[in-house]
Amino acid sequence: MKTCLRFLGLGATSLLPLAAAAPADAGPPVVTVKSITASAPALGTVISGATGDTVFTISNAGLVSRSSGTGVRTTTGGVTAVTVTIHCGGAICAGGNGKIQSTGTPAGRAGSLTNFTPVSGTAILAAISGTNPVTFTFPASIPNNTDLTFTVGMDFPIDGNDNTSGTVAALSTSKFLVSVAEGSTTPGSTGTGTATATVYRALAMTKTGDMAFGTILKPPGVAGSVTLGNTGGAVTVSGAGYGKMSTGRPSTTPSSAQFKISGEAARVYTLNVPSTFVMAGTGTDSLTVSLSPTVASGPATFSGSAGAASTLTLGVGGSFSVGAATGYGIYTGTFAVTATYN
Repeated sequence: MKTCLRFLGLGATSLLPLAAAAPADAGPPVVTVKSITASAPALGTVISGATGDTVFTISNAGLVSRSSGTGVRTTTGGVTAVTVTIHCGGAICAGGNGKIQSTGTPAGRAGSLTNFTPVSGTAILAAISGTNPVTFTFPASIPNNTDLTFTVGMDFPIDGNDNTSGTVAALSTSKFLVSVAEGSTTPGSTGTGTATATVYRALAMTKTGDMAFGTILKPPGVAGSVTLGNTGGAVTVSGAGYGKMSTGRPSTTPSSAQFKISGEAARVYTLNVPSTFVMAGTGTDSLTVSLSPTVASGPATFSGSAGAASTLTLGVGGSFSVGAATGYGIYTGTFAVTATYN
């Protein structure tokens, strides 16, 4: 008997490398504007200057200062710094360059943004030049699929009351454009940012007439009273023998005090007229005058629609009592009227 042994050999196996997965954004290197902080910088509420523009400077950290003009920002805090995020897609980006400039037509009482100041963040900027537009480079290479950021400061002008181009209240806006590109190519990827402010025209008050009670005839040893109307300036007297003169003496023409107050239509304000003031005479003599304005102190609303100017005429009359021992002579005094936005 023969015994046969059969050996089975394993055939040679060839191992082939597996194909590597392609990156999610494979392709030629490209730098794009991924995002810009929305609605920033935001000045909040601003009262414009009576004449001339007011320029607010916003730092790259979001801090606000007034660099010119007489406008007032009534909101404190809350200004968001502008952060620009750029993205490198495709292969490794060999750095890049960018530009920032104002764009579009400002809305409301906002002026065109200017004096842009980009500041390095994770994106290191270099060769910064100009103000509007401002150009810069980010010379360091950027890894594929990477986000980098930098911040931007700027000047934000607000129209004065005498600038008739801005007539809409509520939100005023001004836009800026950020453009970037990979390497040294012309910036092509863009993103738009928006600066915002709610602007109201300044409150203004002008005195258009002084208060004058005229010349009063007072009989010796008799008490009485004097009343001045708050619109036409008519004077009435009471007390036996009291009278008034219209000619021949100083300050004989009676008149109520008159003020013109102007501000933003439909805006709430608070008026303050003192209830009394003192007129001083000769020596220690004095008269306490009770005031009667045509508009009472307290909150009030300018007439008209928001965005337009509104004017209020305020008349102030008054009355005082005269004692039997009140001395003769000329009596004078002052009082202050104020108005402030709520």
